[in-house]
Amino acid sequence: MPRTLWSIAVLLALSSCGDDGPVSAPFGLDTRPANPTCVARPRPVLHTGVALARQWDQLSFDQPIYLVQAPGDDDQWFVVQREGKVRAFARDTTGDRDVRDFATVTVNASGEGGLLGMAFHPAWPSKREVYLSYTRSPGPSDPAPVCPGVGNAVLTSVIARLHSNDGTQIDTAPDEILKVGQPFTNHNGGTIEFGPDGMLYFGLGDGGSGDDPCGSGQNLGSPLGKMLRLDVNAPAGGYKVPGDNPFVATAGALPEIWSYGHRNPFRWHFDRVSGDLWVGDVGQITWEEIDRVVKGGNYGWNRCEGFHRRGSTTQLCDTPGLIDPVIEHPRSEAQSITGGAVYRGTAIPSLVGTYIYGDYVTGTIWAVTYGADNRAVPKQIA
Repeated sequence: MPRTLWSIAVLLALSSCGDDGPVSAPFGLDTRPANPTCVARPRPVLHTGVALARQWDQLSFDQPIYLVQAPGDDDQWFVVQREGKVRAFARDTTGDRDVRDFATVTVNASGEGGLLGMAFHPAWPSKREVYLSYTRSPGPSDPAPVCPGVGNAVLTSVIARLHSNDGTQIDTAPDEILKVGQPFTNHNGGTIEFGPDGMLYFGLGDGGSGDDPCGSGQNLGSPLGKMLRLDVNAPAGGYKVPGDNPFVATAGALPEIWSYGHRNPFRWHFDRVSGDLWVGDVGQITWEEIDRVVKGGNYGWNRCEGFHRRGSTTQLCDTPGLIDPVIEHPRSEAQSITGGAVYRGTAIPSLVGTYIYGDYVTGTIWAVTYGADNRAVPKQIA
């Protein structure tokens, strides 16, 4: 009897799986609705086993400040040295004799200046263009800083386009496509990187000194305290403004601006899988912060510092329209957030998809994890 009942049940089930499709009902859904906002966070970082070790222990550099590879080439490394030189070497190099000069530019490294960033054109090597970000002494035709009460610039921030004939070294003088006057010698930003959209992004600090005396962060008429977005596929000496930049049609705003309210976005990085833009923003005297930057976003400086009002350890920043950071650190934990990168390697599986960042003063390295309440939490890993 049980076997007979089971056979009847199977036949009934099979007879209900016809090809007629769904039928009308007084309730329920025929299709699952899209829900793009309900996205799972990266899994928590647990026991990573991370340890620090010196790489290429037979090599030495002078003030190395950035390390990058060319698109499609995982064998060569390029080291940006702050005093104005880019040096290159093969991954398996064992001594300084095999390190070669790739590019040299004249810089003014006063304060926080110097050669600060480098990016290969995404079409490299078919398009052998390299872009450098640096500060130099102002020239007679350079722009003055956008800063009330300040006259001439003390430094000029530059993005320059350079060319290479065979990919082994730079063969042309810098073609300076963008120049920005700096009122002080600190908060020069400096990172440049091509986004997934092929546009070149440039992070600039608020101009320096302290507490943003120029009012740069919230001034859409100034390039300082901003992330800029440029289309570099343009004739020599210039760039184009992408038509979909957020403030192209805003009266009085610079059309190059992508986001604003930054204090000094010194190091930042695009996640090569998700396309998210992660920015480390240095604090004033109270909080350091990590931001995930979106088109047209206002990240609060100089009204806010971290989640808080500028200079406060207790009062949260409740100004409408501002975007909170992902993470904040009190000065007892961090004193000069450098930023970092989203890990997409294979050697440490538990870190895949995790944003890893560090602090220049304390030397601490963290990973962004997420708690049970889905709030971001920094986990010290080294």
